[in-house]
Amino acid sequence: MFKKKLNSFSFALIIFALLEILAWKPRFIWIISFLAFVSMFFFIWKILPKDISTRKGLRSSNSLIFKITRILNVFAEKKNYFFLVSPIFLLCGSILFLIFLKNSVLMHLSILLFSFIFFLFSESLFAYFYDYENQSHPLENVLTGINLLALFLIYSHLFLFLALFNFSLWTMLPFLILTTFISSYQLFYIYKIAQKINYFYSIITTIITLEIFWSIMFLPTNFYVNGLILINVYYIIIGMSYFYFTEALTKARIARHLLISLIIIILTLATAKWA
Repeated sequence: MFKKKLNSFSFALIIFALLEILAWKPRFIWIISFLAFVSMFFFIWKILPKDISTRKGLRSSNSLIFKITRILNVFAEKKNYFFLVSPIFLLCGSILFLIFLKNSVLMHLSILLFSFIFFLFSESLFAYFYDYENQSHPLENVLTGINLLALFLIYSHLFLFLALFNFSLWTMLPFLILTTFISSYQLFYIYKIAQKINYFYSIITTIITLEIFWSIMFLPTNFYVNGLILINVYYIIIGMSYFYFTEALTKARIARHLLISLIIIILTLATAKWA
């Protein structure tokens, strides 16, 4: 138990250190990103349950190819690779955010926040596999929150690339489609939705998000404002779908969900700087 807890703390500490280095030395972005992704892969693999034969095989074998194959098999078992989606997206979003952020105080506070979220994810993943009945933060809630934050950062920077670097819309669309579909499929999978229904709702969610993205890109507003509007639409779709699948969709939930999102969008547009 102590080793698993130490794993979570070490994971967050390494991510914190690498993001701090990135903040001071952004020219090393590719090296730091590679190290961060490798560290994340390693620590998540350490948490995942492994049978006795796998553990013995990894200790006794000297073959690197054999060890890599065994490790990949652990991720393939019971679709454990889905647990990589949220941290990968968050890491991508946090790196993009830090690269374009100029305020040093906000930068360091953001790094602390991102590191804490990685710690929370690791703790929730551990509880999901080893202490399911006593989860203080259910994994599905943690993954939903992480995906919303990660997609907000990714969506915002897609708008930034379109406006600042004059990237073609067709260049950005594959990233939008892939991140939205994968995130939706992962969340519906965690919500224990049947695979065929999962595919259908993930495609529908992606199409709606794509259409809203296309509409928002014409607004003369900041890219963070655009990203916040888009993630609110995504939040509504995912939230309504979750309540529907769990047979908890009521008029009160619909009204509350829509009202919160509407207030956020109105406040965002009212306080935004229009070009």
